[in-house]
Amino acid sequence: MSNTLFEETVVVSRDETTLIARVMLKDGMPEFDGHFPSQPILPGVVQLNLVQSLAQDWLSVRLRLVSVPQMKFTVPLRPGDTMTVTLTHAVSPKGHNVTFVYELEKGDKRVQASRGKVLFVAR
Repeated sequence: MSNTLFEETVVVSRDETTLIARVMLKDGMPEFDGHFPSQPILPGVVQLNLVQSLAQDWLSVRLRLVSVPQMKFTVPLRPGDTMTVTLTHAVSPKGHNVTFVYELEKGDKRVQASRGKVLFVAR
């Protein structure tokens, strides 16, 4: 699956430890295909894929997902939503530890939609 989410993503800021991106979820995106046709939501695997894509671009290294020690979904992300994705990064002896938070933009407020921690290693 090609990641059209990455085409709809704008990096707002980044430094050595934090990256913030803004993503617009447009109607008709293939990422929504088949994940509840009558009530489409952004699948968790697609959220993880975007985290990996953003981290690879930011860190300039190809990454392989090793584990997902924590992941929680609290608000579904739907076509038409705009969200902010925040990644924080730290290197450990095990690899690249990335914490992520997806926040749904509701007017001038943000509501946490999902969050988690993942471990990547360089490929």
